[in-house]
Amino acid sequence: MDQQPPDRSDKARDLRSRSTESESLLWEQLRNRRFQNRKFRRQRPIGPYFADFCCEDLRLVVEIDGGSHDNDHAVEYDAERDEYMRQCGFTVLRVRDDDVEQHIDDVKMILANLVSRIIFDRAAATESARS
Repeated sequence: MDQQPPDRSDKARDLRSRSTESESLLWEQLRNRRFQNRKFRRQRPIGPYFADFCCEDLRLVVEIDGGSHDNDHAVEYDAERDEYMRQCGFTVLRVRDDDVEQHIDDVKMILANLVSRIIFDRAAATESARS
């Protein structure tokens, strides 16, 4: 496991302690390998950013967006974050906090479909490399 500088670890710990309702709800579904036996981490530092949820083995980031993500500045900032994470090899899924709170089963289905696609794409790339 890569070690983060103390200030980054402290910031991640602080973010985890101030989880929103939707983050807490989704975390209950993801923690302790409850979702497809996959290891997710909360508030995982990735470069200068913190991912709400990260599955390292799939290179998957899940971000929960609330109303504060609707203004032009936030949209631009989120796009920069997503691009940075994609350049680091991560797939980024953004879900609305309302969807997590009101339609958690749908969010889990979307996530399951994305996980399947990532696994399929990875297998296809491996097979292509063998050819």
